Amino acid sequence: MKTDRLRLIAGLILSLWAISSITSIAGWQPHTLRPEAVSAVQLDDEYLVYLPLVQRPVPPPPWVDTQSREASRLFYLTEYQTPSIDSGWTGNHAACGAGTTTEAFRASVLQRINYFRSMAGIPPLLGLDDTYNAKAQAAALMMSVNRKLSHSPDSSWTCYTEDGREGAGSSNLYLGVYGTSAISGYIRDPGNGNYFVGHRRWILYPPTQMMGTGDIPSRDGYPAANALWVFDPNMWGPRPQT
Repeated sequence: MKTDRLRLIAGLILSLWAISSITSIAGWQPHTLRPEAVSAVQLDDEYLVYLPLVQRPVPPPPWVDTQSREASRLFYLTEYQTPSIDSGWTGNHAACGAGTTTEAFRASVLQRINYFRSMAGIPPLLGLDDTYNAKAQAAALMMSVNRKLSHSPDSSWTCYTEDGREGAGSSNLYLGVYGTSAISGYIRDPGNGNYFVGHRRWILYPPTQMMGTGDIPSRDGYPAANALWVFDPNMWGPRPQT
């Protein structure tokens, strides 16, 4: 009788321990690293971002071990949270001049695109195509001057050009921000009309190798704009290993 009672007590203790373990496991959640909002202030037409100094590895890895919190954190600090670069825009709204931006500014846009592609485990872009850049730049000017967005602008638009029309039809379009901020905006893809996150999809489309960026800063009462050319001949080819 005493032996049976001891067995019963031991069984109850084991049962309570098992229940406690299961509850603990079920309540545990892995820690994930989410990019923190970058604090920025607007001064005239430029955004100033205050960032820590982090040395960028050369070259950056083609993709990131997102299962590693530390690897993700370091990649975010070196590839995403980078100093703001002046666009050096040479255009003019009133004269319908699309102008250009500096090579360093365009490189920062490419870096932001490749940050998201690497985090998604797909190959980075090989670069930005000069022809795509020019047509995207013409499209971005049209969006800024007319203060609205369209993938099929017609000849009634102010500052209309055929290059701008073609750029609008082959690009993600953003009004109100430009440069790296526009790329992050496409990834967020906010708004009810973007339920299917098509802008994010084109940036993260695995076969794509080349894109083009057109960027217009806010000047003289005109809003900033970005056009990101996302269609290249490789997008219809075989999907790369991811």
